[in-house]
Amino acid sequence: MKWTLGGNAPVRRKAPAAATLCNICCSTSEFADPTNGTNLRESLICASCGSTSRDRTLMYVAGLALGRKPPVRDWPEDHGVRIFETAGYRGHPPFFRQKFDYYNTRYDPDKIAAGADSREYADVQRLPYPADFFNCVLSSDVFEHVRLDDLGFREIFRVLKPGGIFVLQIPYGHSMPTRILVQPNGDEDVYLEPPQYHAEHTLVYRIYGYDLLDRLQQYGFSVSRLHLSVPQYGISPQDTFLMRKGSYVELISKEV
Repeated sequence: MKWTLGGNAPVRRKAPAAATLCNICCSTSEFADPTNGTNLRESLICASCGSTSRDRTLMYVAGLALGRKPPVRDWPEDHGVRIFETAGYRGHPPFFRQKFDYYNTRYDPDKIAAGADSREYADVQRLPYPADFFNCVLSSDVFEHVRLDDLGFREIFRVLKPGGIFVLQIPYGHSMPTRILVQPNGDEDVYLEPPQYHAEHTLVYRIYGYDLLDRLQQYGFSVSRLHLSVPQYGISPQDTFLMRKGSYVELISKEV
């Protein structure tokens, strides 16, 4: 295991285990890489639950913050813990539905306008939940698609309970400032670069950079950037942000 906290926090290292283990479903099958090493973050697929390296990173960081030891499959049930996720896919959502009071939403403006179930559909720019409602928020590669991300981050902060955690994954480059691809201007979008799209033909508004850390602190979060590499779980080197609605970030590490 290797993880590095941003800023002046310490670096901690542990020699990786030789065997592979999915930290979501506990499968020991070899992780598949159809990209041949060109995009490990979106690859290293578990043959059992279908999770990618990015999914397992999200769950690894969430487990650190919640004080739960891998795999997710064996986490204890606690329906007093209310979790909101923006567009959770693949391996972990079935376990979360069993174990927590879990809201896993998609953005569909037509269904939202028609009054769809707020457990299944929501606009992160205008969340239909009361303040101080969730213990934990998870968002994996969604905010680059949020047109007005300022509103989205403010809404996440609003709906988190005091002391609640926010685990954020985004396309990120630590050596550069945020790169704006599409600039919202009133009701119009101004294309500063040729449009880029991710899965489901979803427009990318920005690629985040190091200035994001200051922005997140300005919303009121305590922020840590974790650069993770955990080979035994098929977690390739990548960045994840762990935040807390409070004055500090706490990591509870249980050895595996």
